[in-house]
Amino acid sequence: MSPSQWAATFAALVVLSGCVSSREREDERASAWVDAYLDAMCAFHARCETDFAGFAERHQSACHEEGYAYLRRAAARAGRTTRLDDDIASGCLAAIDAASCRVAPQTLVPALIACQRPFVGLVEVAGACDPTLGVTMASECAPGLYCRSLDGACGGACEALPRRGESCSAARACADGATCVVEDEGLRCRAWSLGAGEACDVGDRCALVDGIAHACVEGRCAPVPVVAVGEACAMGVARCEDDAWCADGICTARGALGDACGPVQPCVEGLRCDTDSAPPRCAPLGVAGDRCAGNHECAAEAPFCADSDGDGVEHCSVTADGSWCRVGPAGDYPFHAFDSCPETHVCAIAGEIYSHRCYPIAARGEACDDTRPCENGSRCVGARCIAIALPGEACGAEVACPLTHACVDGRCAALPAIGEACTDACFEGVCRDGVCVRRAAGEACDGMRTGWYRDCEGVCGGDVCVDLLDVGATCGWGLGGCDAELVCVPTSHDAGVCVARCE
Repeated sequence: MSPSQWAATFAALVVLSGCVSSREREDERASAWVDAYLDAMCAFHARCETDFAGFAERHQSACHEEGYAYLRRAAARAGRTTRLDDDIASGCLAAIDAASCRVAPQTLVPALIACQRPFVGLVEVAGACDPTLGVTMASECAPGLYCRSLDGACGGACEALPRRGESCSAARACADGATCVVEDEGLRCRAWSLGAGEACDVGDRCALVDGIAHACVEGRCAPVPVVAVGEACAMGVARCEDDAWCADGICTARGALGDACGPVQPCVEGLRCDTDSAPPRCAPLGVAGDRCAGNHECAAEAPFCADSDGDGVEHCSVTADGSWCRVGPAGDYPFHAFDSCPETHVCAIAGEIYSHRCYPIAARGEACDDTRPCENGSRCVGARCIAIALPGEACGAEVACPLTHACVDGRCAALPAIGEACTDACFEGVCRDGVCVRRAAGEACDGMRTGWYRDCEGVCGGDVCVDLLDVGATCGWGLGGCDAELVCVPTSHDAGVCVARCE
């Protein structure tokens, strides 16, 4: 869906909001927003397929009508125990449209984070709620509350969320923007990224301000004090002046030009440790062709430390081809992606695993392979980059469909769901005897799809299908999943219990 279509869609929702006077119509408006949200998510992940690489398929489940089913369930409760927040809903769609394909978790704009909580709960303290909805997307409890499961059974009651300094768990997120963090005495709510001058407690985290580290000093977020060479230093307590670094808790001078250097004796900024000399000494930053151990050792004229010819030796280079790079986890969060390469390149693996290097991006119509990924909005098919269409759009030899769709009669059609007729691939499970079915216990499955696709009759554990758990069984990460009619309600940080969904 194009940006103009997104804008028109939400404009219609706002108009509808003004016309609705009864809760009976609220679920219709919420469902309309879910449609717009999933269209936006589908377009985003089709456009950004290259950056999400092996995680692209799981995220493109937003393109299929069977994907993100929990959102439909959440929308159905709008007008009864939840309401759609218009400001969050509209800001979310606009943020998805503007989001870069290279967004790291720590740099996500608030509007994208807010996409995970578009519904506001209406149930007050002690009111009945559904604990099987979890703590995201559509909690029925009013802001500042959470739904506590009653004796591990279906049904719950709204209680206050823990505040800063109080204990927390996976089932009890923190109030007031605090984050549940692991400490020596257990999980506890702590403030995250407080601004300069804000009140704080030990354990709270202050944000960087203009690149300067801040910490909780006498109850307020203040710049971390700068200390001289020879004085004690520690992260968040005292930082060394620019030409020094913290070594074993003491500020130590960095090496100047010609001084000896090494792993425990770095050089001042603007110099590098020349390991080709004996002993290694601080030298000017490298120029094109000089050996290097990272981009920080190269001058601005040749800023990339790259193995451009594949001989295993890195040299300063004017291009990023073959330079070492970092990628962030795409993970389960729909906006997790990070790539340290310049926009003209993609960080990918070619050859030995974990050998991440920057490779030039191939334009649409150009040749492509593992060392020349396609530009966003296109896919490498038959060693050539072709465009990716959205659901329902035209497709063919020159245009591919989302990974959850197939080209049928020249249009991108959704892959068949469980129980539907098939000839090859299915949205979930496998095509057997012309029908989509789930894999039985003991069959191989793809663990990368777990949590987004239910390919097994049970659950995919360790790339093998295993049976689902019955009511009352302990569930959670590494412990197995609950039967299809049940849900795992957290009872601790890393475990839960299988209970029936509330009606």
